[in-house]
Amino acid sequence: MITDLFTYFDLIILLLILIINFKIVLKRSKVVLSWITISLFIISFLFIFPYLSTELESHLVHSRNEVVDGFNLFYLWFKWPIYWLVGTLELIFILMYKPKSD
Repeated sequence: MITDLFTYFDLIILLLILIINFKIVLKRSKVVLSWITISLFIISFLFIFPYLSTELESHLVHSRNEVVDGFNLFYLWFKWPIYWLVGTLELIFILMYKPKSD
């Protein structure tokens, strides 16, 4: 099942990103962001979202398994670079998107 790889928190974040992208593309509008918004976006994807995701997932692992060793939690280290990649791609998309005029 998909929730074995991602928590509901991860799925909600990814769904919100997709919704924002679809709204930008469907409205065909250019997005103008302030430096504060870009800074908050970067901080969220660099630290806040990965931290919350790994905390939630580690609590789930501890509640599901009787014995928790390093291999049960090893994949949590990969959540950080995945969030960094998703955040980078999203920021590039938002900053570089130019709507086509018909």
